[in-house]
Amino acid sequence: MTRRSILAAAASLALLAGCEPDKSPKPQQREILKKTTQVVLPMAAELAKGAVVLSGEIKDYDPLFGGGKVYNSATGTISAMAVTQALEMYKAQNDDKYPVGFQGFMDEIIKVGKPDGIQLPMRPIFQDYGYDEENHKLVVLEYPERKAKLKAEQDKQLGR
Repeated sequence: MTRRSILAAAASLALLAGCEPDKSPKPQQREILKKTTQVVLPMAAELAKGAVVLSGEIKDYDPLFGGGKVYNSATGTISAMAVTQALEMYKAQNDDKYPVGFQGFMDEIIKVGKPDGIQLPMRPIFQDYGYDEENHKLVVLEYPERKAKLKAEQDKQLGR
């Protein structure tokens, strides 16, 4: 029996047994190392959708995934510092005023698509950057629902 006929027989048995492939959308990881983004979302709107603001603390360090947690925390902190510096420079040059609104922040600070724009390190699929208009700062938002779906999918793949 050839390899092709064995695969065809196995596929036929699966169909006869009523097994269907899972067609539900699976949460995808996104590459974050050496990747950048200029996507920043309005914080207030994202909080209403269930996002939470991360503090940057690493509460449960573990030897296996600790390095990734430290990387995510450090990139979030450094990104916030770069944006704070750009905001303060803008304020100093504009009569002690910050950019007006979210769109002003995107146009004057992040400068999407421009060569002098701020390139932020990419976040994991369950996190995004947000702009806190009230306090004029960049924050990292986490979406617990996305994180739970990703963990459930990983647990399923690993047989946990």
